Amino acid sequence: MLFSSLSSRTYSITVTMACSLCLTPIAQADGDLRTVVLTGDQAPGADPGVVFSSFPSFGIGAGVPPMIDAMGQTAFFGQLTGPGVNSTNDDGIYSEGKGTLAEVARKGDQAPGADSGVVFSGLRSPVLSAAGQTAFGSFLAGPGVSSTNGIGIYIEGGHSLFEVARAGNQAPGADPGSVFSGLSFLNLSVLNTSGHTAFSGTLTGMGVNSTNGIGIYSGGNGSLAEVARAGDQAHGADPGIFFSSFELPLLNATGQTVFIGVLAGPGVNSNTDSAIYKNEGVPLTEVIREGNQAPGADPGVVFSGFNSNLGISSVPVLNAAGQTAFFGVLTGPGVNGLSNTGIYSEGRGPLTEVARAGNPAPGASPGVVFSSFFSDPVINSTGQTAFQGRIRGPGVFFNEAIYSEGSGTLAEVAREDNQVPGANPGVTFSHFDLGSLVLNGAGQTAFSAYLSGSGVSFANDLGIYATTRDGLLIEIVREGDLIDVNDDPLIDDLRTISLLSVLNKTGNEDGRASSFNDHGQLAFRATFTDGTEGIFVSNRVAIPEPTTAALLALCLSALIPRRHSK
Repeated sequence: MLFSSLSSRTYSITVTMACSLCLTPIAQADGDLRTVVLTGDQAPGADPGVVFSSFPSFGIGAGVPPMIDAMGQTAFFGQLTGPGVNSTNDDGIYSEGKGTLAEVARKGDQAPGADSGVVFSGLRSPVLSAAGQTAFGSFLAGPGVSSTNGIGIYIEGGHSLFEVARAGNQAPGADPGSVFSGLSFLNLSVLNTSGHTAFSGTLTGMGVNSTNGIGIYSGGNGSLAEVARAGDQAHGADPGIFFSSFELPLLNATGQTVFIGVLAGPGVNSNTDSAIYKNEGVPLTEVIREGNQAPGADPGVVFSGFNSNLGISSVPVLNAAGQTAFFGVLTGPGVNGLSNTGIYSEGRGPLTEVARAGNPAPGASPGVVFSSFFSDPVINSTGQTAFQGRIRGPGVFFNEAIYSEGSGTLAEVAREDNQVPGANPGVTFSHFDLGSLVLNGAGQTAFSAYLSGSGVSFANDLGIYATTRDGLLIEIVREGDLIDVNDDPLIDDLRTISLLSVLNKTGNEDGRASSFNDHGQLAFRATFTDGTEGIFVSNRVAIPEPTTAALLALCLSALIPRRHSK
C-alpha cells in the first residue's frame, strides 16, 4: 500500500509540507483575494459585447466604493460601453446578492410602479443590506414626468424591483392630497435586512405649509409609514414644542430609526433647539436634548449641539439592539475650546461618555489628551464604538488617531506618525481619510489612510488597513501593490494598482451599507497602471472560509494514524 511504502520520516515531511501550504497566507492573489469583475467583462443582463468600461469614483456614482453583504457578496455602480450603448443607457447597478453577479437596474429600464415608458434616467449608487438586497434613488424620464414627480426610491425585494416612494405620490400619515415634492434619495444611505429603508421627504398639497412640509419616513414594499413630521409635538418636550426640521435618519435591522430633530416653540432657543430621537416600537423616544446634563461631566456641563465643530454634518448611529452612539458638543462651567466635544454611547446600557476632549487618550504618553473628534462614531452589534479624533500633549501636536472598543476596552488602533504595518521602516501614517472608519460585529476596524516617508509618492501614498480578530493591524491593499486579478491559481494576471477607492463612513449595524462585513471580508475598487479597473473582495483579515477550513481539516486528518488491512 502507498502508506506502508512511505517511511515515517518521509510521511512526516509530506504532512508538514501539506499543512504548511494550508496554513501559510498567500500574498495578494488567488486565495487571499477574489476578483468580482474587471473592466472589459461582459455586463450581465446586457446584449453580447456590452462590457463594463469603469466603476466610477465621480459622477452619479460619486465616491461610493463597492459594498459587501454578510455572505461576502458585493454591489456596485458600473458604466458600460459597446453595441447599442449611448447616453440614455450607459450605466447600471449590479449585485451578487442573488448568488451570482446580476443587473439590478440600468439607465433606460422601465421604472417599476410607473406608467409605461417612464424609465430610469439617472441612477444613484446603491445601498446593499447584510441580506443582499439593494436600494437606490433615481431620476426619471418619460411620458408625464415633470419636475414634480421625476424622482423615486426603489428596493430590490425577492426577485423583483419595486417602488418605495416617488415625488407626486401621496405621503403616508398626511391629509389626502398631501404628496411628496422631494425625497432625500440623493443621500439615500440606509437599508436593513428586512428590505426597509428610511429617508426624509418634503411635502406639498392640502394642508401643507412652511411649518409642516418635511417628514421622516420608513418602510418597504407597501409598508411605508411616517416616523415624524414637522409640526408634530416633540416627544419628551413641553406641550407646544414641535419639530421644525430633521437631519437624515438611520435605520437598524429591526426597523428602528434614529435622527436629529430641530425644535421650535415656547422657551426654545439656540441652546435647546435640537435633540436625538429613536423610535422603540411605535412611539418616538428622546435620547438626549440640548441643555441636558452630559454624562461623565461636572454638574452644569450640558449638551449644546450634536453636529461637528469642524463643520461636518453628524448623524447619531443605532445598532440592532436599539443602542445609540453620537458626537456631542458641550458647554458649561469650566468648558472651553479644548474640552467641549465628546463621544457618547448607550452601548454599555445607560448613556455613557466614551471619550471627551481634554481627557487622557488611551495608549498615549502621560499628558496626551483628546483634543477633538471627527463627527459621528460607529457602533456594532455588541455596543462597541469606534471613532476618529485628534490628540495633543507633550511631543504630540494635534495628531490624528483612530480608537476602538473592539478589544473590549477603548484602545488606540492607529495614529498619525506611527509606523505603517507592511511598509518599509520610516513610512508612517500621514492622515486618515475622513469618515472612512468601519467597525464590524467582531470588533474589527477598517479604514483608509494616507502615508508619508521615504519612497512614498502619489503612486503609493494611499492604503486600506484593518485589524485581525486578535487586534493586529495589517495592510489590506495599497496603491503601488502588484496583485493577481485572475482567480485561477494556475494563471497569473499581475497588475499594479495606481488608484484605490477609499472606504465610506459605514457601520454594519445602522442600516448603512458597508465595505467590511462581520466575517472580516473587505470590498474595494482599484484602478491599474494599464488603465483597467476592478472590484475585489479581500479575505486577508477574514475568518477562515469554508474552503480554507476544509483544507485545514484535511491537513489535520493527515496527522491521524490510520489502520490498513493487509
